This record gives sequence, C-alpha cells and structure tokens, in this order.
Amino acid sequence: MKSFLPYIIILFMLCSCDVYEQSSERLNQLQQQEQTAEVVQQEAYFSMTKDLLIMLFFCLMIVGVVVIVCYLFFSWHSAKMQQKIDEERHERTQLQADYEQISARIKDREASLAIMNDYIYNHLSIASRLLSIDDNTRTIHMTERDWLELEVYLNTTQNHFVDDFRQYHPEAPQEVLRFCILLRLELSNRQMAVIYHIAEKSVKQKAYLYKEQLAGIPADMSLRAYVTSQRFRG
Repeated sequence: MKSFLPYIIILFMLCSCDVYEQSSERLNQLQQQEQTAEVVQQEAYFSMTKDLLIMLFFCLMIVGVVVIVCYLFFSWHSAKMQQKIDEERHERTQLQADYEQISARIKDREASLAIMNDYIYNHLSIASRLLSIDDNTRTIHMTERDWLELEVYLNTTQNHFVDDFRQYHPEAPQEVLRFCILLRLELSNRQMAVIYHIAEKSVKQKAYLYKEQLAGIPADMSLRAYVTSQRFRG
C-alpha cells in the first residue's frame, strides 16, 4: 500500500495541474469574452452615437432648409403685398385725380347747360309767351308747333323728360303728357288756367284726375311734385 502512495500523490498532482490549467484556460476565455463583449458594446455605443449625430445633422439641415424656404416665401409675400398696396395707393391717387377732373368737367358742363338752358328758354317764342303770362293776361292760344317746341326743349335741357315720361307711362294720353309738360316748366296754376281757359281750382282738379290715370305715383305725392321729382332728373 505504501508503494502505491507516491503514484497516487503524483496522479493527484497531475490531475490537479490539469484542472488548474483547464480552469485557467476557462478563466482566460471568460476574460476574452468579457473584453470582446465590452468592445462590441463600445462599438455599438459609438455606432449609435454616430447615427444620432448624423440624424441630428440631417434634422438641422431640414430645419435650416425649411427656415430658408419660409423666409424666402415671407419675403416674396411681403414684396407682393407691398406691390399690391403701392398699386392700390397709385390707383386711389389716380381715381382721386380723375374724380377731381370729372368734377371740374361736371361743374363746367352744369354751368354751360345752365347758360344754354336760359338761352334756349328765353329764345323760344312759346317759352317767352308763357313767361309773359301775368294777372292781366286773359287768354293764350297753343298751337301744335308750340307743343312740339316745348317737347324738344324739355328733351334737350331736362334730361329727355318727355321721352322718359312716355317710357314710364305709355298709357298716358296726349293731353295728360302736355299737362305734365307745363308742370315740368314750373308754371303756376294761374298761368296754366290762362292756357286752358279755366279757373285755377279747375287746374287743381285736372291735376288730381290726371294723377289717377297714371300708374305708380305715391298716394301722398301730388302730380306736380311727381313730375318735378328726381325720377326725371337723369
């Protein structure tokens, strides 16, 4: 038994050495694996950091492009708005100038029409005769030519009064039109009574009856007020 003891000890030592070597080798492998895992982890971290930086860079580029586009669009829109404002201001200035010119022309035209109106009225033989009617005038005779002259006069100086009256009241008889012509000339009831050879109150009655024959006249408006109203002033 004693002769086998050294062999057993040697065998144990050999086994121990083998186990130690295997343990050392396993430990080295584990250390290498840990180092490899750490390297892989670091590489993954650096790769993720790189990807994040690249993503951030592209995001900043996109934001920069958007900001530039928005700035360019805002500048273009502001320029268009300013151009529109300038055009509107110029147009208003031009319209104001045109309005002032037209107003001046209208005033000149109105003055010219007033002069022409007075001239024509004073030089028409029938107008002169009608204007000369006073309290001493007993009668006056109106011919067809006289009525025609009055129609031409009113169409010329009173914004086509006769034509407009016929258009508004095609149903009106000739006698009603002629009565309205005298009202348009602003003759008094006394002057019209001389023309018609009747009393002044009969002129009022005629006005009432003729008004009833015309459509569209307000009930509270007299025929004289209607004939001289703004409706027949162009």
